[in-house]
Amino acid sequence: MKIFLGASGPYDKDRIENIRSILTGLGFSVFVGPADIDNYKANKMRAGEFMKAVFEEIKKADECIFYYNSKSTGLGIEAGYAKALGKKVIILLPDKTSISESLESISDKIVTFKKVEELKEKLT
Repeated sequence: MKIFLGASGPYDKDRIENIRSILTGLGFSVFVGPADIDNYKANKMRAGEFMKAVFEEIKKADECIFYYNSKSTGLGIEAGYAKALGKKVIILLPDKTSISESLESISDKIVTFKKVEELKEKLT
């Protein structure tokens, strides 16, 4: 199963890569938008170019998982696009992080966690 993993910025590269590793260990093929498209902003892509690439990868995914650690318009657009395509939308939400009512309403599942390692059990 192919997973698109998106994230809100500023990007927590270590945590995102840990989540990728957990998902890969569970047998998923994982595409990480911020890393695999723009190398965590090192390529300095323009927003429109980045979003176009993200949309193409979301189309290819079976499910979309979004790591939400802060308010993010881009992540909301990505999640809404995924939902409009009929993709399952899963939000990974660090404990004590608030989420918008809009994002919550389009989510198929919200997984809260204190430590990233908990996700291995919660995502199986």
